[in-house]
Formats: sequence, C-alpha cells, structure tokens
Amino acid sequence: NNLIYNVTSAHYAGWCIYPDEGSSHLLIENNVCYDADRQPFHQHYGRANVVRNNIWVFGGESVGIYSRNEPHDGLIWLRNIMVSKGEPIFKSGFAPEQEAHRMMADGNLYFDTTGKPHFSMAGKKYSFKQWQALGRDPHSIVADPKFKNLAGRDFTLARNSPAFKLGFKPIDVSTVGPRPPSKRGR
Repeated sequence: NNLIYNVTSAHYAGWCIYPDEGSSHLLIENNVCYDADRQPFHQHYGRANVVRNNIWVFGGESVGIYSRNEPHDGLIWLRNIMVSKGEPIFKSGFAPEQEAHRMMADGNLYFDTTGKPHFSMAGKKYSFKQWQALGRDPHSIVADPKFKNLAGRDFTLARNSPAFKLGFKPIDVSTVGPRPPSKRGR
C-alpha cells in the first residue's frame, strides 16, 4: 500500500521497491510505483516473494528486473499492471534456459506506450508471445489498462479496464502520505 515515484540515483539504485540480500517470503501488494530512473521494481535475490496487484509504470532501464540467477523460484508475479515507454517490461542478464525456474508469472497486464511490449534476456529482445513460449504468463494480456490520465499520473482505472477481467483490484491512493492530525486514524 505504497505510492512511490520520481526515484533517481547518482550511480546506483534508482528503484521504487527493492527486495535485496535474500529477502524471502514477502508479500508486495497494492503499490503504485512509477518514474524510476532504473526500475520501479528490482529484486536482487530471494525466495518465493509474491508480487501481486501492483501498478508499475516507466523505468529508465526497464519496468522490472530480477538480477541474480538462483536455483529456485524467486518471484511469483500475479495480477500486476506494467507499463513501459519503449524500455523492456522485464530485463535479465541471463539466457532463457537459465531463466525458466526463477519466476512464475500469470494474470498480468502489459502495455507499452510506443508499441508492443518486449522483454530482455541476455541482451536479446523477446516479444510477449516469445515470453509466453518460455512458460510465463499463460493468461496474461497485452492491452491498454485505460488509466484516467497516464500523462498526468492518475492511475485510476476506467470501469471497462481489461485489468479487471484478470482479477485486478483498484488501488486507492487518496489517503497515502502525510495527513493532518484530524484525518489520521487512531
């Protein structure tokens, strides 16, 4: 339940959410993260982290990355909305045969404002169909999520957003951040 945006770095970092150093068995849910100069989501390494029902939009290098090759499932990626503007949806330095076991993904919505979303592994581009052929995202879709105002960073979804057919639940950010004492819960 975080709203994190405009994350920049000098030489290292630049991520909105960063499970690091073996962070495992986390539930990362209902976050809106955008405009990171590296990635809105970066998992260095860990085990069985469930990342579901989040909005990840615009990273300088990619929207998401899982950077260490591990011999187990590290990410369970479900019902997320990921939007790019030409950068890869996911990026990895490892070839597909090294990737297959690390991430289970399904029920996600992918969109690229400049054309078709792509994924990058070992420096090679993969289309969504090629990504699916690797066993990922069998029920995920490529579609415009129908945000109220993407350019204005209003991620309210239209009633007919295709994300709802995937089971995505709206994220209310109206109470995120500092509030006057009279508006705070006790």
